[in-house]
Amino acid sequence: MGRRTVRETGSFRANYEDGREITIYIFTEFLEIESRAGSSERAVSMSLKTAEGNHVNPRGGGRFEIVGVLSSIVTSTDPNAPQ
Repeated sequence: MGRRTVRETGSFRANYEDGREITIYIFTEFLEIESRAGSSERAVSMSLKTAEGNHVNPRGGGRFEIVGVLSSIVTSTDPNAPQ
């Protein structure tokens, strides 16, 4: 099996209900595939985190839950936000 790496691949802005803004970072896990033709990478999973390291779960419809934080539902209309 190939080597796995995780890289930050993007970010987007979201808002708490009271208007405070937060940046959520997108991390993608890549798997390196080796063959006779050479090596390549394939994205195998994505995760979301805050700058403080809290995991973020997508809830659909532009809503995201920040795990371990009170008032943890935020919303985003940022085009970079995962759907």
